[in-house]
Amino acid sequence: MIIQIGYRHFNLRRHEISKRDEIRKIVMTDMREIARLFIVFRRLSENNDSCVEDMFSRENLKQLIEAIQDMVEVERTENQEKKEKHGLKLMLDSIIMRSIKALSGYYSETLQDHKYKELKMFKIAYRHKSCELYSGARHQCHKNSKEKARKPDKLPSQSDMANLNNFIKMEIEESVDSFTAEKFAWLRSLVVARLTLYNARRGEEPARMLMKEWKDAEAGTWLPEESIESIQDDAEKYLIGQYKLVYIGGKGRKFVPVLVPNDLCPAMELLIKYRKDFGITDENGFLFATRSSMSHCSGWHAVSSVCEKAGMSIINATSNRHRLSTLYASLDMSPMDRKIFLDHMGHEESISKENYQCPQSVRTILVMGKMLDSACNGECFSYINIQFM
Repeated sequence: MIIQIGYRHFNLRRHEISKRDEIRKIVMTDMREIARLFIVFRRLSENNDSCVEDMFSRENLKQLIEAIQDMVEVERTENQEKKEKHGLKLMLDSIIMRSIKALSGYYSETLQDHKYKELKMFKIAYRHKSCELYSGARHQCHKNSKEKARKPDKLPSQSDMANLNNFIKMEIEESVDSFTAEKFAWLRSLVVARLTLYNARRGEEPARMLMKEWKDAEAGTWLPEESIESIQDDAEKYLIGQYKLVYIGGKGRKFVPVLVPNDLCPAMELLIKYRKDFGITDENGFLFATRSSMSHCSGWHAVSSVCEKAGMSIINATSNRHRLSTLYASLDMSPMDRKIFLDHMGHEESISKENYQCPQSVRTILVMGKMLDSACNGECFSYINIQFM
């Protein structure tokens, strides 16, 4: 039954070629976690004959909740407080809901109406209990996001980013000048790390760039000559000439834009030219391909290895996106520029504000400090009244 659940999940997205490896890992993780949950469930229920389907029954809901709690609880000594893995707990909730959806379709298709009706009632009971089961974990995850990820001192500093960028540029230049097949993997990591950090993209997005998508960028498919010629400002026209624009397939019909600076083009040409010498097959359609599979290299490992070689603490893609969103919030941008920025980041303005940006502490003091101080001295009541009339 676990295989059936995993097969349905994979089958829904198996046509997304550029994300196939990512989807495979997600499905494998789901199957592994549901299997672990079942092992704990069977141990707690003290019934060696129980099967996976028994977890999705109202009669065994209590045992399922106990299994979830047992699985997420962190081992502790006698004097320590009870702790749990909040992220894992929320992930289990998502996996259970996806499993319910998969089983509903399976029971309906195979005419198992009795099991289908019981599963439907189980879902109602489970969602009723989940309000008290997951509320604490959800609250703690939100709290951690506010207290840790969005604090300014948790973001990479401008000097660290500048030093890392200079290191990557020098390493790429040196690798291109003295390139051999042995340097292929290192050059690939450098290019992927540069694209990931420069564009503030998620870890695996530039890494899954397809050869076809890069060829379109080289040919200027997304930058028609007519559009470039219509630009009046010489500085803006020069700026456009400094980049290649790649659109990577995203969710559904969405595209993920990646700007490739021209100084990266020689390195990318070498990665294409020496693919076969490195052992990459012609069937692998990824630009940053690996020779061990039909997939692409890991964006996270590329950035991590480059940071380690530079002697710096790891600057991951998420913290870099937090940094850029915070910088964006401090700028006075036009509505059109703001829309382009949000489209590039791939999220709505509310998501950018609530999940990525650090609170605008300096601006809050500058703006509100003046206003409140004036109000306290009785100098701006007319202004306040006008604003709220």
